[in-house]
Amino acid sequence: MSPEEKERRNHDSSAETPPPIQAPWARLTESLEPNPSQSQPADELDTEISEAQAQLANLIRQRRLIELQQQVSDEQVALEVARKRLAATSSKGRSPTVSTAVNCCYSEV
Repeated sequence: MSPEEKERRNHDSSAETPPPIQAPWARLTESLEPNPSQSQPADELDTEISEAQAQLANLIRQRRLIELQQQVSDEQVALEVARKRLAATSSKGRSPTVSTAVNCCYSEV
């Protein structure tokens, strides 16, 4: 076989098989290309993800609302306790004669 034939044969064989780096690259490119049969499930998956994210956002809002309602309730209880304490303190400070008379009557009973 002449050197020209060897070169031509090598050239032909290299044209048939891509260099080693190009073969994996081509497979990777093919695997990343969208397949029409796979696009439908991907769209459904995207829809499910969007619905799940919306549901999660709603649950987070509801949880925050419940936390705020609990905080308001706790503050209302604390405010009522403070009002009662203030009323008790104010009534004791305003009329010492009335509280003395009341205490006097209770001590006799």
